[in-house]
Amino acid sequence: MKLVTKVTTAIAALAAVAMLASCGSTSGASESAAAPSSGSSAASGNASVWEWASIPLSDIGTNDTVIDDRFVLDPVSNPCDAEFAAVAGKAKFKTEDLGTAIYLQNKGASNKDNIKDVFQAAFEVVVKAPSAVTLSISGNGDATPARVFGVFDPSGAMIASVDNLGQDAKSELAFDAPAAGTYTIKASGTRIYGVKVEAK
Repeated sequence: MKLVTKVTTAIAALAAVAMLASCGSTSGASESAAAPSSGSSAASGNASVWEWASIPLSDIGTNDTVIDDRFVLDPVSNPCDAEFAAVAGKAKFKTEDLGTAIYLQNKGASNKDNIKDVFQAAFEVVVKAPSAVTLSISGNGDATPARVFGVFDPSGAMIASVDNLGQDAKSELAFDAPAAGTYTIKASGTRIYGVKVEAK
């Protein structure tokens, strides 16, 4: 009986270690974000991933859709139990040369300094543990300061931003989510091709 108990306890301990490895723990967060290599795709083992091979059936349609209610977009894989949700503004899915993306029109007045208040659409990434988050993105049209993303932590402080994005190539916006919580992305004149959340 004691041997069975010890074996059962050992198996339970190994399962707990495996779960922490795949979904992260709540301590020991690093301050630096590690961006994956450009062009990385889909369901790498420990990452929660959102990306679209074609326009999905979604509350964001092929025409500009007003986002009145928060809704969660379906992931490709989600071992870390994260969420990626649309929360405000207008957006649509659009397929072009670089792939299918959530496409956001431009508000000419937007830039890194005022994107918190002047944006075309807002999204949330909700993480359950310290994580590294990477967005695969581009701009719409020629690069201008109005082709902008801003990322805000749960307190509302800006923790990452990028502007002057053009439409000819994808780039990455990576940021640390050092604690569990909701991180808000506000954007204008841009495209989002994918989102990846990796446990730290």
